[in-house]
Amino acid sequence: MDAQAVAKELKVRAVLTGRVTQRADGLSISVELINAQDNSQIWGQQYNRKLTDVFAIQEEIAKEISEKLRLRLTGEEKKRVTKRYTDNTEAYQLYLKGRYHLAKLTPPEIQTSISYFQQALDIDPSYALAYVGLADGYRSFALVGDMPPGDFFPKAKAAAQKAIEIDDTLAEAHAELGFTIFWYDWDWNAAENQLKRALALNPNNADTHLFYAHLLSNTGRHAEGLAEVKRARELDPLDLRIN
Repeated sequence: MDAQAVAKELKVRAVLTGRVTQRADGLSISVELINAQDNSQIWGQQYNRKLTDVFAIQEEIAKEISEKLRLRLTGEEKKRVTKRYTDNTEAYQLYLKGRYHLAKLTPPEIQTSISYFQQALDIDPSYALAYVGLADGYRSFALVGDMPPGDFFPKAKAAAQKAIEIDDTLAEAHAELGFTIFWYDWDWNAAENQLKRALALNPNNADTHLFYAHLLSNTGRHAEGLAEVKRARELDPLDLRIN
């Protein structure tokens, strides 16, 4: 991978690369932080741990990167970087599989993603992020699956509301609820309130800016909508939905 080319595309000064290998219940993770200006290594580390240690590894990597980059994170930012949404590694893996299939945005893949999110919730019913994935899956199915909206949007809304009930500080849950209200209820004020709440909790989520851009443009506030979608593209310039 050409770190300098990636950094130029993303408009960043450093790029984090990594490789994960799983053998049985063991994980081998190699991580490297590259200075995009001269391709030099800022920091690198190899981790060999049990699969059950995956959350601890994530926290350790996040801590070391912030220290190497001398980032001054606020208390809330530190919490967001190291926050665990589940302590169950099996539920976490099922969630990741759900996200992988959902990103393909075809009806069969979306259906598969919904199954994975539900399996994750069967294991950990308090996994708020899996409820967000479930809401995203149901909403996406209604939009791209040529399915009756009344069959899936209420399920999406209920899943997003459940995520908020579990964790009211979860920005993705408020964003998903707001976008679902926008598409199905046509309650612009309620949708905007949820999206603004999501942006207040996490202003660096590209999806939320994209969702808000849809609402703004569809309510005639095109200049504001354009600004939001531009911000979404700045945050995630490689996302095909944004481009």
